[in-house]
Amino acid sequence: MTKPFIGVILLLHAMVCCYAKTISLTTPTTVGKVYITNPDVYNYTPGDTFFIGHSISGLNLYNVKGSPDKYVVVTAAEGVTINGGVVIASAKFVKFQNLNINAGRLTMGFKAQYCSDITLDNIQVTDATIGISIKNDPKDNDPSTYYPVTINNLVINNCSVKNCNNEGFYLGHTFSAPLYNQIPSPIMGLTVSNVSVENTGWDGLQITNAQNCKVNGVTTVNTGTANQTGQKSCVALQDAVTGSFENINCKDATGGLTILGKGEFVIKNVTLDHVATSAGACAFFVDNRSDRGLNLPPRKLMAENISILNGNKSARLPVYVLNSSGFGALAQQGIVKNLKYNAEEWAAPGKVVDYVPNVYITDTTKQVEQAPPVDSSSSTLQPSPVSPVDSVIAQAPPEPLPPVDSTSSTVSVLPTAPIGSASPGQSSNPTLPTEPVLTLNPSKPLEPTKPVSTSPGTSVPAAKKDTGFIKLYSNPNNGRFRVAFTLPQKSKIKMLIVSMSGNVVYQNQWNKIDYLDQMISLPSTGMYILKVMSDSGFEDMKKVIVVK
Repeated sequence: MTKPFIGVILLLHAMVCCYAKTISLTTPTTVGKVYITNPDVYNYTPGDTFFIGHSISGLNLYNVKGSPDKYVVVTAAEGVTINGGVVIASAKFVKFQNLNINAGRLTMGFKAQYCSDITLDNIQVTDATIGISIKNDPKDNDPSTYYPVTINNLVINNCSVKNCNNEGFYLGHTFSAPLYNQIPSPIMGLTVSNVSVENTGWDGLQITNAQNCKVNGVTTVNTGTANQTGQKSCVALQDAVTGSFENINCKDATGGLTILGKGEFVIKNVTLDHVATSAGACAFFVDNRSDRGLNLPPRKLMAENISILNGNKSARLPVYVLNSSGFGALAQQGIVKNLKYNAEEWAAPGKVVDYVPNVYITDTTKQVEQAPPVDSSSSTLQPSPVSPVDSVIAQAPPEPLPPVDSTSSTVSVLPTAPIGSASPGQSSNPTLPTEPVLTLNPSKPLEPTKPVSTSPGTSVPAAKKDTGFIKLYSNPNNGRFRVAFTLPQKSKIKMLIVSMSGNVVYQNQWNKIDYLDQMISLPSTGMYILKVMSDSGFEDMKKVIVVK
């Protein structure tokens, strides 16, 4: 055998070894779900394709690993349907392409857990509880499910979700308080383009705990049909979210567009058509929320070309921008350019209320005419005259006082904010209470209160070490509010809430925690004293005002 001939044989062998191969996950005899925990039995390598040749009743695929330059591809033949959903876990560098999923209304359409570097391209999901869910749910004693471990480079292109009981897209862990006292893994680098959502009971597109997002091209139709409090947004961009969001078109939603993000938050070319159809909702709602301990910068809203069409007289406001201090630094002043809506289509006052306040600029580069600020002594927001310009902007005064020293009798009063559950799988709550909102006059401090008696012969003393670490969101409130704090060390914590008549209305305790984010409900109007005590000597006390 000549040397040239041997060289040709070796070259052909090298070429064959370098080419990716296609591996069939199904055969004509496959029945039911394909469940693979050890894909190594297929002798796959990075760059190979897993192929689904005919319809199956579900796909569970674990431990698939590609490489940064050679993703493992999972795809199906044309006309194939996966009935029952797709689950991928503990995977990396995997691309799902051209899948048609009909999950059934009791099953998630596509679910990825403990994965990184995942791409979804041309995935269609119909009839599911949640259409597409990608996140990590922290597990006790498993460091791989916590920060600083991250979900890197998540890409979703040309995907659609239709007919879901709950959310359409559920991207990023949403539970407000860290589980097991740890920070859930954030998404670092999320790219979403050309996605659509139709007919969801809860939020259409929900993104939480995701940084460096690039979202371009989102369409939602008929979302929030269950009218569930805190789950009505057509698009919800929530805690610890940063990035740019462009070309968003939403039509028919019981809620609106919700923004709770951080940093320089860029949002452009948004059309909200017939959204916020439920009582008390807002078409465009912005507020501060937790950065989840990731030390993200305060939000700076940079919005451009926001069009709100076909308002609803039963809704609250077309635009409501809060600047609550319950979760850290206040937002920086940003710019809202070319905001358009018809004030006559909304209930009085039919205007924008902005507590940052941001700068509003019309398409003629002139400052938008501003309506008088909200009368803080009134129990309702006052109606404003119809402005000749497209938008009527109420630049509300800055939130009046810094965080309150708990030894003082003066209470810093914020506008009533959205209240709701923060349980797993639920988003933050942009919907305002339907009752009239009472805003107290911050220039008129409350009368000093006497020590509160908890039982005959006892009282709640002033805090020994008042560090001012308790944050309330919001205060005053309608009976539901959030208590959050962070301590420098893990401690045993006791929380007590006492009415002015001396009755203990709430008490709870936690062992060895240094962070808490707790939703509390109080049944009656009035003033209460909330006190937190730790076995490490940290104590704080706040007044809580409930207005129903």
